[in-house]
Amino acid sequence: AKKQPAFKVDQVDMPKHFNKTGDELIPEATVDEQTFIKIQDFKKYMDSLKQKKSYLYDSIISARPFLMDTVLMLEEIYYSQKQK
Repeated sequence: AKKQPAFKVDQVDMPKHFNKTGDELIPEATVDEQTFIKIQDFKKYMDSLKQKKSYLYDSIISARPFLMDTVLMLEEIYYSQKQK
């Protein structure tokens, strides 16, 4: 009886973006003056809710847990732009 090879090695096709992370495709985040003003207004609104209608603030935060973290991140992006 003729023996079959234990396994066969075939050539593998490599995707053309194999060595790319994807980071090079993402432009640097920017926040313009008008957006920053809207962010500040929203932050004041949320602070007001927190003090006067905490039940409403709590329901918003429970529905969108990272909302205020995003607001802070956008502020940091804006301030870092000003330093450049």
